[in-house]
Amino acid sequence: MKIKSILLLCFVVFLTQNANSQACCSSGTPLSAQMGLAFLNEKDVVFSLAYDYNNLQTMFSEAKDLGSDERKRISQNILFRFQYALSDRWALGFSIPYVFRSENNIESQASYSSLSASGVGDMLLQVNYAIKRYGNSNFLISSGIKFPSGSNEEENEFGFVLPSDLQPGTGSWDFIFSGYSEVNNIWDGNFNFNTSISARINGEGERYNGLQNYQFGNAFQLITGLNYEILLKKFYFVPSLNISYRRTLIDLTEGELTPNTGGDWLNLIPGLSFYYNDVILLFSSTIPIFRYLEGSQLTTSYQFYFQLEYTIKSKKNEIQIL
Repeated sequence: MKIKSILLLCFVVFLTQNANSQACCSSGTPLSAQMGLAFLNEKDVVFSLAYDYNNLQTMFSEAKDLGSDERKRISQNILFRFQYALSDRWALGFSIPYVFRSENNIESQASYSSLSASGVGDMLLQVNYAIKRYGNSNFLISSGIKFPSGSNEEENEFGFVLPSDLQPGTGSWDFIFSGYSEVNNIWDGNFNFNTSISARINGEGERYNGLQNYQFGNAFQLITGLNYEILLKKFYFVPSLNISYRRTLIDLTEGELTPNTGGDWLNLIPGLSFYYNDVILLFSSTIPIFRYLEGSQLTTSYQFYFQLEYTIKSKKNEIQIL
């Protein structure tokens, strides 16, 4: 497996996860789980464990920043992903998230001012196909289905069902389609350029024991950027800089538009990763550039992400950094 391919795709995974900056659409499997793109060689097996922390305390009304809100929402996700390469072109992936959600009203002392839920989120099964491999330019497409394994009926201490954005799952079957391209060894030979496009088509989920139908808005995301490979003795050090644009449509409740949902996000994503033999350690964060939110919504104040990945290569593909 090419080092540059692994590192580039790890960043694509992270960047998509940062799409969860909208409070109303942070339920269920993080959108990063819908990516899991990798140029694998036949019989390669990849395990990864990731942690995402998202602090939402900034209130926006359309493009206007209203500053810190009296509410504080924390979204945390632990994501385990497994991938297996059937061949040099075909690969299967499976993702299992564990989700933590909480919200606090800073100015209120009432017991109901603190809400939280946690549990297994919505799992994902996906298929990747590498259209072009082993050249200076490569291209891959992927499709996946997210099934409603996570609960969307969690209640507070008084027996009231929590809002949709605090639930571990969405209650819906969703479909994910994505494409990824890379151009390697450009300029001085150590720069790599990558671009990904993804779309998530959300189904309708039932809440309140079937009394309400709710559908999260469909999402589109474009990510593009550069990384630079630096060899330091026995490991690679790779700084990266990407920019992402995301568009999310307005949610639907009983087929009607839901107020204060949907919007556009433009983010700058700096990151660092370390690669030693078959192990990758990645860190990245999000810097908002522009946001336009429908109505008034909480959005990300700051966010960071860690990922540890290990690849078991087939014997014919084993490469060691000496």
